[in-house]
Amino acid sequence: MGAGLAAGMNYFSIAAIAVIILCIIMIVVSKFGAVFFNNEVKALKIVIPEDMDYTGAFDDIFDDFTVSRDLERVKTTNMGTLYELTYNVKFKKAIDEKKFLDEIRTRNGNLTITLSKLIKKDTSL
Repeated sequence: MGAGLAAGMNYFSIAAIAVIILCIIMIVVSKFGAVFFNNEVKALKIVIPEDMDYTGAFDDIFDDFTVSRDLERVKTTNMGTLYELTYNVKFKKAIDEKKFLDEIRTRNGNLTITLSKLIKKDTSL
């Protein structure tokens, strides 16, 4: 917008310099932005047996591997014999996702674990 205003006021050289600088910044961020800005939130679904207390059951694992986690949903499955926990997690930089999943798998008795991209629901009318 600044470049458009500068061009409208006949400052074409300033507008051209501003556009070039912004283009370079956008190219650098698009190429290397994932390294510096790891803001991807993923959906984690963990199935646990009904006799396992899910409050705080995975806190130590989450502390080691994630920056933040939010328990979004608790759902009973398989006629009430299993719980399905749904978390939104944001990982620390340079973690091994397989090691993270293996630690959860050993804690939940080798039941189903799903890690996927977070699908944001469209709430517009």
